[in-house]
Amino acid sequence: RTDSDLINSPESVYNISSASTQLFPLNMYPNPTTGTIHFGGNQGMLELMLYTLSGELIRSESVRNKETPIMNLSSLRPGVYILEVKRENEIYIERLIKK
Repeated sequence: RTDSDLINSPESVYNISSASTQLFPLNMYPNPTTGTIHFGGNQGMLELMLYTLSGELIRSESVRNKETPIMNLSSLRPGVYILEVKRENEIYIERLIKK
């Protein structure tokens, strides 16, 4: 599948209808990572969804009011993933590299 197919696919992580989609302004580090991703600062309520490049959801977590929210990826194989972060009525999408 091409990027165009993913964008137009109804089951795609990129198919976002009712929320605004923006560039990733959250302070996420390190990327690439060998294990744990941190989201700097108090982000409030975050919904984190991790997808394969083919669009398969492989992890979903809710993070509430932690000073530095984290997501542990140490059990995943090395590769490229898509991270979708929902915060209030905003959705952010970022490519994530696991070494």
